[in-house]
Amino acid sequence: MQNSKVYEWKFFDSFLRATLDLGSKGSHPVLDVVAQDLFTGALQRRDSMGNPVKPCHLPSDLSKSFLLPSEVNVRPIMSTWRLSWDPESEDELIPNQPMHGGYTPQEEFEEYGWKGALQLEEGRLREKYRDAGLNLPNAQLSRLLGTYAKKYNIVAAREKVPDPEYIRTSVLTKRKDLI
Repeated sequence: MQNSKVYEWKFFDSFLRATLDLGSKGSHPVLDVVAQDLFTGALQRRDSMGNPVKPCHLPSDLSKSFLLPSEVNVRPIMSTWRLSWDPESEDELIPNQPMHGGYTPQEEFEEYGWKGALQLEEGRLREKYRDAGLNLPNAQLSRLLGTYAKKYNIVAAREKVPDPEYIRTSVLTKRKDLI
């Protein structure tokens, strides 16, 4: 495989748990269907080099599975749930590294406040999804922003990271106070 980076199952699992606001345990229909596809061979299971390997035989095989995001994203369940897994963009989010217009997430927070920093990220996420031809519902957007806030310690009132519901009502409003 050339020019196609593969990722361990745990990265896909983490993406779904963060995006869908799942706990660290339990299951979800998207996880179940993608795992079943790996067991049946409907989704190609790969090794760490990206080469095809035999389908899973045991549940523990999932942790030894590698996936191509492009193959996962074309699964019908992904479009049903309006999900797009892009671990490359997640890899770019490294704390204290300039990301957007030369600012780190922490610098945006210091410059524009918690709400302004999340509104900037909201704009970037909406543009990314729009460019990909995907719809980004506010419920999913608020979860993504909550994950972003937690990752970069963007805190609101009482020095707490805002939860997705608070973000939905305070940041994702028709009237933008700061920007």
